[in-house]
Amino acid sequence: MKLLFYVTLLFAFVSQVQSVNFLEQPQNQSTFLGETVVFRCIFNNSTDQAPFWKATNDAIFALNVNPEYGLNSSNPERVVATLTFNATEANNGVCYFLIFSRITGVSPQSEMGCLSLIEPPDAPNITINEVTLTSIIISWTIPALHEDDTIQEYEVLFNNSVESIAADADRIFTANGLTENTVYTFEVRAVGTNTGPGALKRRDISTLAREPPPPPVNLISSVTIANSKTSVNITVEWDAPVPMGLQTPASSYFVSLMSTSSSTKWEVSTSELSASFTNNGGEYAFGDTLNVTIWSYSNFGNSTTYAFLEVYAGFLQDATAQPTVDEDEVTITCEIAYNDESLLCQFVILHVPSGDTQTFELPVTGGNANGITTTRVIDDLSDGAYQASVAVLSDTVGKEMAENRTITLQFTIDEKDYAMSAQVSMIILTLGLIGSLFML
Repeated sequence: MKLLFYVTLLFAFVSQVQSVNFLEQPQNQSTFLGETVVFRCIFNNSTDQAPFWKATNDAIFALNVNPEYGLNSSNPERVVATLTFNATEANNGVCYFLIFSRITGVSPQSEMGCLSLIEPPDAPNITINEVTLTSIIISWTIPALHEDDTIQEYEVLFNNSVESIAADADRIFTANGLTENTVYTFEVRAVGTNTGPGALKRRDISTLAREPPPPPVNLISSVTIANSKTSVNITVEWDAPVPMGLQTPASSYFVSLMSTSSSTKWEVSTSELSASFTNNGGEYAFGDTLNVTIWSYSNFGNSTTYAFLEVYAGFLQDATAQPTVDEDEVTITCEIAYNDESLLCQFVILHVPSGDTQTFELPVTGGNANGITTTRVIDDLSDGAYQASVAVLSDTVGKEMAENRTITLQFTIDEKDYAMSAQVSMIILTLGLIGSLFML
């Protein structure tokens, strides 16, 4: 009896399941946000099982059928069931199916139809067009679109506000009145005509910062030696640098004087364009070579590089040789820091091709406490390369070198330049005379 009972139940279950035949299954659909969605299922039903729609997110929907349907319809062979709603973000990726209610056993159900929303525009790429101290200009690309969507407008989110820019306008946004050396956040997105706002693209951009000044330029030095070389004063002068771009003007300078013999440093800060150092009897020695470095300063820091000058705290400070191009002569200038009439400036001129030398000695006269510059013009020189050495002699010790330092110069004499210049002048003069004769 029990076996007969279970067989009867199984037969009833199979007959009820087979009594529903699905003629058209729900189909997958894709649509835009807010559009009307209709899922449809067509079946024949010889039973009075009540169907309803169910979703994979466990939502249950009341049956919505077209006018042909009815449980007591005269045509149960073709019943149409529909599910209609407006697409929302919550529906994206959800699947729907038609299921028949049963008291016992497995309820018949259709296949699933899933809904996918067409994505809004992708995020555009942001490009930095221009950045200044107080402004930033950005632009962006046209993002990728999906299906038949179009761009309605762009939105720029900046500084807690949203600015809309038409789709056919220039894709440029300018932010003015910003604070220098400050980071600002820009976000841009495209708004789809059918899909709404797309993904945001973010970019953090900093305004420019003012830079420190450049180092000073045109450094020169002067050395004053007094009291038989026990007092040496060094003065360094320079010109203010010219700022370029974002560089700021220099408001002060830091000057460092270092002895190459003892590595001792003397430092001073000044707003002037000069600085002086005096040894006062022993801070640095006579005959010492000193390195001068100068940094520029402003409210935005110190210069990234420094100006450099080498200063010699002895008699002979500088020497130059300037040959005169159109004649056979050379002018040699010697600068002596100590105005002492017992000193002599010695020039030794060597003609390299022949090995011939000429020696000249000039007394130091007519200077002042700051030293003297002695100049000698040497003419009747032959063509060729020359070397000149300049030294300071002391007349009180038999014209021996007053200090262990010599400056070597090189120059070249070429009389061909002068000869050719003379020939050209003679030709011009001759042509002028011939012209005058013809005029007579």
